[in-house]
Amino acid sequence: LAAGAVVSGLNLALDRGATFSGNVRAAVGAAPIANANVWVNNDFYGASAVTDAAGNFAVRGLPPGVYHAYADAPGQNFVQTWLGDVPCRGFSCVDVGTPFTLASNATLSGQQFNMPVGGTIAGVIIDGATGFPGPRQTRLELFDSLGRTVVQPTSSGASGYSFTGLQPGAYKAVFASSSL
Repeated sequence: LAAGAVVSGLNLALDRGATFSGNVRAAVGAAPIANANVWVNNDFYGASAVTDAAGNFAVRGLPPGVYHAYADAPGQNFVQTWLGDVPCRGFSCVDVGTPFTLASNATLSGQQFNMPVGGTIAGVIIDGATGFPGPRQTRLELFDSLGRTVVQPTSSGASGYSFTGLQPGAYKAVFASSSL
């Protein structure tokens, strides 16, 4: 392209992308899980969708590639579940579950996530020296029995904290605040 020149007539055709769709439900009782997030990702791209009242979802516009997918239902106390019904929550859950390949404009439908009910660890952070509630915005970390980080939320409100959707097992919680 030369300075001052105009090139026209370069038309582009957009690819609609592939679609990954299915249903999210409780592992026991098969009740649909509304408002769950379904994430589809690989090393280069990620997209998500939210389930409707019947637990149905459709993630659209995906470029061709090999993907992993998981469902998470924040605040509903279900364990994050990867495709193939592999429960796993935390930073160690990279590329777990059943991988799948999407071709250009393909549709992979009927995919099912059966999420087990999780457990909850909750409480209030207290300043050990004064006995008063700890400061807001305390950094929290929860580790599983193998020492892997499960979640890193920040407390809010009156220094309360809550870890939900946890698999059965032993955990270690670590709390830190710059004001203590």
